[in-house]
Amino acid sequence: MEKKPKWLFMVYMVAGDSDKLDSLAVQDLKEMERGVANNENVQCFVKVHRKWPADPQTYTIKKPDTNPKASPTTQMFSGANRALKTSGIPLSTQQKLRETRSEPANMGDEETLTEFLKAGPRAENYCLVLWGHTAGLGFGREHGNKLTLGELRRALEKFEKAKKQRLNILGANTCVMAYAEAIFELRNCAQYMVASEVFVPFAGWPYQEILSQVTDQDSAELGSLIATRYVDFYDTPDRDERVAMTVLDLAQADPLAEVIENVGVGIKKAIEGDKRVNKSTIKKIERLQRIQDAFLINPAGQIRPALDLPRLASDLIDACDEIVHSEGGMTQAERRQAERRVSQLRSAAKAVDKILPDPPDHFDPD
Repeated sequence: MEKKPKWLFMVYMVAGDSDKLDSLAVQDLKEMERGVANNENVQCFVKVHRKWPADPQTYTIKKPDTNPKASPTTQMFSGANRALKTSGIPLSTQQKLRETRSEPANMGDEETLTEFLKAGPRAENYCLVLWGHTAGLGFGREHGNKLTLGELRRALEKFEKAKKQRLNILGANTCVMAYAEAIFELRNCAQYMVASEVFVPFAGWPYQEILSQVTDQDSAELGSLIATRYVDFYDTPDRDERVAMTVLDLAQADPLAEVIENVGVGIKKAIEGDKRVNKSTIKKIERLQRIQDAFLINPAGQIRPALDLPRLASDLIDACDEIVHSEGGMTQAERRQAERRVSQLRSAAKAVDKILPDPPDHFDPD
């Protein structure tokens, strides 16, 4: 019986009709092949939809068996079993890379993801990587059909039932997915989420560097390895990319929801305050509105903003402080009301500070 790997990376690659993503998918498959070539601790189970062939393909990538008498151990499914030649990936003598399934499927369907997750080989720990584009509050742009957060949650729940264990890590090789809605929706489906608050360059994760260093790490340690290798990969003079990657403990999602609600209540009350004040105060309220608008800008062009909650709360507090301490224009009752709003925002900001880690020393938010 084949020994289970410590970690299985299940990579759900949605390249679709994009020439750019198609070539990057092939590049990343090669990186995976090199990354596991000498590491028996990790295997990759990949479903990829490329521009060609039209049907999604599924592959198992693992270290080759060094015993010349051993029979092939690639798991077989219905469909053709042919070597991965059409993608331009050479079959290395150091590596077994075999196709295990080929059938028409829509990668944006919940059932397609569910079947893929349940079909993966057994492992001690599992990491699902979503590879492709985000689409609003969801993932993928397959046939105009994205995987919504609800569909992703249900697929992961079915995976947990089938494998009798929860997903260890949900990784996002995609832009702007470290947002509160995803964290809260998926809080009971995975232990950790590794995702970026900002753009992810087309080159994506450095799979060779990550996979070659997988040992018997626990979920938090492997999440940290992924984030560190990702940032290190782009922190070089020849790349000069501004990137971010965060390891999120989804067990903290419930208190995070309370924190965000407190911040939201404070923001709403501050913005909806009585505006029967003098021109100077109105200008300060307009500044408050600009601060709000600035934090609703989404660099990915979607409706979902990427928020820096501590900075947002701090800026709103400063703006309200200016309103409270304005010369004239407020009755005593209005001033007390404004001071109460500031107090609410301060409480929300303190709650944010308790749950969100401090940025690293080299972090430059500007």
